[in-house]
Amino acid sequence: MSLTFHSDSVDNAARGFEITYKESSCNRTYTDGSGIVTNSAFPGRFNSGKTCTATILAPQGKTISAYFHRLELYDANSDCPQTNIKVYDGANATDALIGTYCGFNPPPPVFSSGNALFMEVNMQHAMGLYYINYMANDQGRGCGGSIYAEEGEITSPLYPQTYKRNSECLWHIRVPGYHTVKIDFKALHLNSTKDCESNYVELYDGNSDQISNRVARYCGTDLPGTHISTSNEMTIKFKSDVSNNGPGFSLTFTTNPFAPDPSTTLIQLHSTEEVRNPTDSIIYLP
Repeated sequence: MSLTFHSDSVDNAARGFEITYKESSCNRTYTDGSGIVTNSAFPGRFNSGKTCTATILAPQGKTISAYFHRLELYDANSDCPQTNIKVYDGANATDALIGTYCGFNPPPPVFSSGNALFMEVNMQHAMGLYYINYMANDQGRGCGGSIYAEEGEITSPLYPQTYKRNSECLWHIRVPGYHTVKIDFKALHLNSTKDCESNYVELYDGNSDQISNRVARYCGTDLPGTHISTSNEMTIKFKSDVSNNGPGFSLTFTTNPFAPDPSTTLIQLHSTEEVRNPTDSIIYLP
């Protein structure tokens, strides 16, 4: 913030002004249904020299899913004693600790058991950055979200428990550029109906669930084969009705080397990618 004072050449008997200022708190509380928690300089690095917190609150009956898209927090020790992000299953640091994260690889998704998540960002001694996407829903733990990672696992809500009735979940997977996404099912147990009309999991090639992008729909108990996308993005859709009595599905995604046409020349201009989602409310922590 900057202030400018200007006076002209005419004599003025006024006393002028005096202001006071102080550093604003970096602690935030958020109640939006989805959003982004990131450092204020992102995609640049920062060092706040202090501890900042983010409390994410959802309405009663909903849970919160948090997905790490970027994490670059250096700490000399693997257990991250000084530079880290701590995530708690509740509204403050007295609740159960889910995990302490640092390093340069995004950790697996984090799911709350209730309607609150508390994040504590400790940046006392090093530069770093982070970018976390979160969403709240009433469909069960881990229903939908945007995932940017080299590998991971996606399951139906509450897996391996019986999946929730009348659920609809959408996951967007994105791996690093100039790679493709490889999908392998580890388990499938969805009520089978004609043409899989009511309980199913669908795969889409790309970043949307437009019908033109759909490559497969599955139900029943037979494990599908491997699927490989044509780009670095895939979309997974899960839908259930009232007739459910199984655990649902579990699949893994991995980064697959991109094999372009031999006649095509690829030039990568940047070694890093910026994560953007203009529809999300963005949460900046200094």
